[in-house]
Amino acid sequence: MGHAQLGPFVDTKDADYDWLIAGLLERTDRVLLTGPEGGGKSTFLRQFAVQAAAGIHPFTLEPVMPMRVLLLDLENGERHVRRALRALRTVADGAADQRLNVAVHAEGLDLTDATDLRALTQLIAQIEPDLVIGGPVYKLVGGDPTEERPAKAAAMALDHLRVGHGFALALETHQPHDTGGKRPERPYGASLWKRWPEFGLHLAQDGQLRHWRGARDERQWPASLTRGAPWPWIAAPTISSANSTSNDWDPVQAASEALRQYFTVRPNEEVASRKLGVGLRDVGHQHDDGAVRAAAAILVREGFLTVRSGPRNARLHSLATDRT
Repeated sequence: MGHAQLGPFVDTKDADYDWLIAGLLERTDRVLLTGPEGGGKSTFLRQFAVQAAAGIHPFTLEPVMPMRVLLLDLENGERHVRRALRALRTVADGAADQRLNVAVHAEGLDLTDATDLRALTQLIAQIEPDLVIGGPVYKLVGGDPTEERPAKAAAMALDHLRVGHGFALALETHQPHDTGGKRPERPYGASLWKRWPEFGLHLAQDGQLRHWRGARDERQWPASLTRGAPWPWIAAPTISSANSTSNDWDPVQAASEALRQYFTVRPNEEVASRKLGVGLRDVGHQHDDGAVRAAAAILVREGFLTVRSGPRNARLHSLATDRT
């Protein structure tokens, strides 16, 4: 097991983002998508797979670098998957044909079983995908899906493959049933799935795309999708395409632009530092709280925002009245 002393460890210069889709998806990212039964999450992930392989940004629809994609369907039969992909292939004009690989195993794969794990490992090694999309998660684990031990073994197997082959992973998973109150949006099954991904998202029936866990990094996920054409799901108008295809995308700069928009249309509003990220998310901008606070500090130094102390030592931000 490797190690390093503190000085050399923190002085090491990290590489830039290794984007698959700039501003949205980095190599080795993990995404878990929940949603109601029949709500469209499988359709969205199939669409994402076709668009990524065809070189189409899933939200802005702008050109991106095409990638090798493995669509791993563990729930539906081949005829169903063929019918669903046929229409998407037409929309993509065949641009995904050579890069999208489809594997259908409606019976599921048990990653705690040596034979199934070996089969998936060989498939990954053969395709060398940049992105693996599929699920549902509970069909990757044999036995009781609520047990922690087999779920941990399956998660570790996925992590070993993901890191070893350098692909991003986007899986769908079911959400728990309603127990008398509001239905939970977190994943069904073992609790580790709530902590495992970088991005945990819930696609609601009305298209709202909500985070059920705090994102580990700042990304340009839209706040909502809408059913449309020619693609089944399209991003709601709140998403901005600015910097979406640039390899120099800066999360603090993106948050700064969002804050400028937010306060320009709310010239009399004061917002506490800890509420800035919440305010942006309420109007459709998904930004990491750390990036938002850093952006606010920059805007204060630039004179665009002003800050004062409020109750309980809160730092209240507002638009500077003498800005130029």
